[in-house]
Amino acid sequence: MTDQEIIAIFQSAEGAKRDQVFGDIVHRYRERLYAIIMGFTNDHDETDDLLQETFIKAYQHLHTFRAESSLYTWLCRIAINLSISYTRKRKLRQFFSVDAMEEILPSGQDGPDATTEKTELRKHIKRAVDQLSEKQKKVFILRYYDELSHAEIAQITGNSEGTIKANFFHAMNKVQAYLEKHYFEKGKPHA
Repeated sequence: MTDQEIIAIFQSAEGAKRDQVFGDIVHRYRERLYAIIMGFTNDHDETDDLLQETFIKAYQHLHTFRAESSLYTWLCRIAINLSISYTRKRKLRQFFSVDAMEEILPSGQDGPDATTEKTELRKHIKRAVDQLSEKQKKVFILRYYDELSHAEIAQITGNSEGTIKANFFHAMNKVQAYLEKHYFEKGKPHA
């Protein structure tokens, strides 16, 4: 079933049928939304709570969904807005995957100390990402953690693709500059 078919059935159904249809939506998007929220919280319990809250809000407002964007984009907006509110309230650090950063960073050593270096690199990446503006953090996480295109991020955030590209460019430069200053010394980790 397509998203449009599911939404049409949900909007016309009542009671148990409506709940069953919404269960299909949850099943379809749970993992992807979980990954996005986890990018903001880095905490499984908080992510579970925010994911549940995302689906509660979606359930309460799905009858007003007008299909001006995809269902996934609409759900992402809800999840991101809740995640940003959460991080503002709790002032938590951002989570960022080291594996995704390896594509843009100088390669590390392949030896027994690689795990220690990755742990240290992870700490520095978190610090670097924490220093980004909220807009830059959002774009950075969606681009590398969820591997979304600039166009998809623009649709999710409601910003132009040019704005997304600019925010991403500035975020990348800031992360790289931070890592060069605090972690790398001429392409090698600080001792």
